[in-house]
Amino acid sequence: SLFRSGGAANDSWLYVVPALGGTPHFITKDPWAGGVGISPDGRKMAFIEHPNTGPSLLVVADIDGGHEHAIAHDSGADYFGITVAPSWSPDGKIVTATSWWEKGSSQQAIRYFRVDGSKQELAATSPRYAHNGPWLPDGSGFFFEHGEKEFAPLQIWFQPFPVGPKQRLTN
Repeated sequence: SLFRSGGAANDSWLYVVPALGGTPHFITKDPWAGGVGISPDGRKMAFIEHPNTGPSLLVVADIDGGHEHAIAHDSGADYFGITVAPSWSPDGKIVTATSWWEKGSSQQAIRYFRVDGSKQELAATSPRYAHNGPWLPDGSGFFFEHGEKEFAPLQIWFQPFPVGPKQRLTN
């Protein structure tokens, strides 16, 4: 089991706790409150980390905390900090995450990142809120929610993968 303790984003800790009891194993300090995304095979996790100094990071690690490495970091104009856990593709090769995007005005963006760090792509932006969601079991796309206009209600969308126009599913 994963356990997060603490309060504010820069005052928290992430542990793996054996489900049947035992000693908690420290994973990292400063995971963001949005949660942890567990890979489909259960061997890896992805989470947002906010160190007290430096950029926010999208981190992938083994489920026991080993081999922790950042697959993406903020660029100043684009920073992680949304309280939604990263989401894994069914094959475990892609992670989607939500970030704030300062492009003339504050927006939220959903991006997908290759776990090996080789590539990232912008899937959608929203002038309001955006939240990445689950993938289809066959990996042909993922769901997310966002508002098309600043004060519009959030709607559920589908983004085909690897390419294709996003499709609005609710109204």
